[in-house]
Amino acid sequence: MLGPNGAGKSSIYHSIIGLVKPTFGKIIIDGIDVTNIPTHQRCTKFGISWVPQYGGSWSDLTVYDNLVAIAELHIKSKEERLAKVNNLIRKFELQNVVNLKSKFLSGGQVRKLTLAMSMVKNTKILILDEPFAALDPQSVRMIQQIIVSLQMFEKISVSISDHSSRDLLSCVDNAMVLSEGKIVAKGTPPRSDKKY
Repeated sequence: MLGPNGAGKSSIYHSIIGLVKPTFGKIIIDGIDVTNIPTHQRCTKFGISWVPQYGGSWSDLTVYDNLVAIAELHIKSKEERLAKVNNLIRKFELQNVVNLKSKFLSGGQVRKLTLAMSMVKNTKILILDEPFAALDPQSVRMIQQIIVSLQMFEKISVSISDHSSRDLLSCVDNAMVLSEGKIVAKGTPPRSDKKY
């Protein structure tokens, strides 16, 4: 979803997740009306994970402890928890910062950590609210590569909002432009020669 600040992007995500109840219409996932299903049940049953624009990790916990804290909520077996955490550390290339507190990470490292945290459970739908905000160009490319990898190899449906078409359109299959809560354009963005 593309659109300026205040276009309604975050409000749509909050409605999908269940943080806000829509004043009209329904939230349909896999053909099921989830509008009145509580957030925790909705996210668990349909495998929804959300990475907010800001925050998303505990600043006073290390990378490792952030991942373990989420894993303890979703995985009962300690052995499976540790295996999952170690796998995510490798997958998101967090080995060099695993013992650093989140507050000492760069913007790109924090985004990788929050993406890894969102993958602890069996995620089927990943919602990213302005994942490229305040990142340097190298970090933007890194996050774009991760997004495409999650789509292609993990078969995860990824929904991204942003106000910059340059960063967004190079890693999505479908795009819509919002203005004042309404869809004003939608379609498949043209592909460039750039491969992630």
